[in-house]
This record gives sequence, structure tokens and C-alpha cells, in this order.
Amino acid sequence: MTDESITPEYHYGYGHGYHRFVTILGQLERYRDTSKEEYYTVMPESAALVTLQSAVQNPHTNASGISMTQYSAIYNNEKKTVEVWPFQNYSKSYIFDVTGNRVTAGK
Repeated sequence: MTDESITPEYHYGYGHGYHRFVTILGQLERYRDTSKEEYYTVMPESAALVTLQSAVQNPHTNASGISMTQYSAIYNNEKKTVEVWPFQNYSKSYIFDVTGNRVTAGK
């Protein structure tokens, strides 16, 4: 993880949090929109869900101080909604608008 001049952008330790971060970052890079100066990441929601699923914490891990992923969320800026999947159940989600009202049951 370096910038355009090969200067490291991440200077922190290693461990399970770091590996989850690198996993997500690597997938976000695939969808970076370099046509704008800000380099926004733009990806389909289906790709965002795969990215989240690739970094969940295993609920059966023996490592101390680690618990399973409690929820995953995808924010849709265009629709002004958030879709939430609780407790690694990616077959059922809940969608809320920006005021917190439940819009509909997700997938």
C-alpha cells in the first residue's frame, strides 16, 4: 500500500485487523475511479457485498479477544440508504433510509 511516489501509506502493526484491512483495500483498488482527482471508489453493490464477505471474522476462531463479525453494511449514497446483514447471515438483509426508517426487507 503505497502512494504514486511509492511512499508507504499505512504505518501500523500487523494482526487479524491488518489482514482484514489489506483484503478490503486490495478489492477497493479494483474499483478506484481515477478519472477524478479525489479517486473515489465506485463499485456495484454485489461487488461490495463480496468484499465484505471476504473480510468477516470467523465465529469459531480460537484467538483471544476476537469475536465474530456482528454485522456488515453497505451504504448507497445515491438512494440514501444502508443495507445491513446481521451476524454473517448474507441471505437476509434489512434496508433503512437516512432517517432510520426501515425501507424494505432486503434479499
